[in-house]
Amino acid sequence: MRIRKAHRRMSPRETLLEESSKWRQIRRKARKHAAEKERRRVTERSRARRSGPCRASAPRIDLRRRQEWRRPMKNLRNSLLCFSAGALWLAACARESEDAPVSPDPADIAAAREAASALGGRLKSRLVETIGESGPVAAIEVCNLEAPEIAEAISEETGMAVGRTALRWRNPDNAPDAFERAAMERFLAEIEAGADPAGLERAEIVTTAEGRQLRYMKPIMTGGPCVLCHGAAISEEVKAAIAARYPDDRATGFAPGEFRGAFTITKDLSP
Repeated sequence: MRIRKAHRRMSPRETLLEESSKWRQIRRKARKHAAEKERRRVTERSRARRSGPCRASAPRIDLRRRQEWRRPMKNLRNSLLCFSAGALWLAACARESEDAPVSPDPADIAAAREAASALGGRLKSRLVETIGESGPVAAIEVCNLEAPEIAEAISEETGMAVGRTALRWRNPDNAPDAFERAAMERFLAEIEAGADPAGLERAEIVTTAEGRQLRYMKPIMTGGPCVLCHGAAISEEVKAAIAARYPDDRATGFAPGEFRGAFTITKDLSP
């Protein structure tokens, strides 16, 4: 006699596991089917490329897709290139604006020109007066003592540093700096080329350790009274007076009308 086994009901956990196993099998079959379908599609496309008639059409689809994908990247790249070029251009413009020479204010040039004229006028008037009253030896004393005082007074009146300088100086305190030497060498070359000294001047904005400054220079020509102390033929008495006060004198041997030096004006432009 056959004994019939009793049917055992599965627990919920076992039921869930069985259902999960079934779904895994279904998904594996679906993935396998999709893979087979993709392989067939690739194989058919490869055959179509080799066959000829559809050879041009198949890659065209891929190329179009590739172009659609690359178009945003290309736009982004172009935007970055334009931005970089613009930044470089702005930096170059800023650098050029910093390096570009700044033209002096015409009002500052006019004030410097007036200060130079004031120094020349007052000093000449005092020298002519002294030579007429006491002779050229006394005039040397004026240049030694009074000329710096006159320059200082005009500096206080104008708010600018006013003075004189020369390539061949008498007073070492009046020796030129690099800017003054370059300006006087240019004056000398232009005068030798036939330029009118009265129309020559130099005004420039320079930057130093102290800040921005206006530098102005105007030529000084040898006048009639000047040759008494700066000419080629001066008296022994004058020579002795010059040697006593300026042992390193270089400012003799000038002829009337010859370039002798320059007025030099400096105005501080820093805030």
